[in-house]
Amino acid sequence: MACSQRAGDLGRQNRDYVARYVFDDVDRHLMAGGRAELSRLPLTDVEQAMYDRLWRFFSAPHAYEWSPFGKSRVNPVDLKSGKAFEATDKYYKYLRHAGFKSTRGRYTAMTSHIEADLAMLPDAFAAVCAVERLDDQRRTAARGLPELDAETAGQLDMRLIENANVALILAAALDYRYQSYSYALKRLLIETPDEAARDVDAGLSRLAVGVEAAGRGAYCG
Repeated sequence: MACSQRAGDLGRQNRDYVARYVFDDVDRHLMAGGRAELSRLPLTDVEQAMYDRLWRFFSAPHAYEWSPFGKSRVNPVDLKSGKAFEATDKYYKYLRHAGFKSTRGRYTAMTSHIEADLAMLPDAFAAVCAVERLDDQRRTAARGLPELDAETAGQLDMRLIENANVALILAAALDYRYQSYSYALKRLLIETPDEAARDVDAGLSRLAVGVEAAGRGAYCG
């Protein structure tokens, strides 16, 4: 049952599932009976591609056991205020109980996980950027049509908010992973120091660039 709910046509991620179960859109125009009401504008291929790309990031196998994204509902207001998912020790606890046979194993795993995130970022950023440009085109077209009916204008506003919130969630998910990795590294350096920590630190420095860009909403460079 869960698979049919999550999957769309051709196995693509179902936008309705992502919107209702990965995040709460708290704007009053998007809430109806306690459930998020999505815009009825047709979903473009560009928007579907964004959902597909970001879902791969949210549900990445290496983060499934400890990251709340993809399993919990997220409030965009909390994301903006920094209140969402403050605890960053889940990844550290995951490493501590993962049954590694050597000290270096944990560091090697961290490096692998960070590299996996870094590998997904270019496509994720490009997908969000493409939607932002699409939405700019929508705004321009709407301004050029003064007689646009209120219903369509309202549906457009809803879609613009939906897309903006998805970008917010990517920024929050990326920051959460960065903070989680950083906390785990600090703890491991106290408990089981190893030269392999240098590789983790180097990866974190690269990841920080993406975190900072996403925090500014600079997905288009």
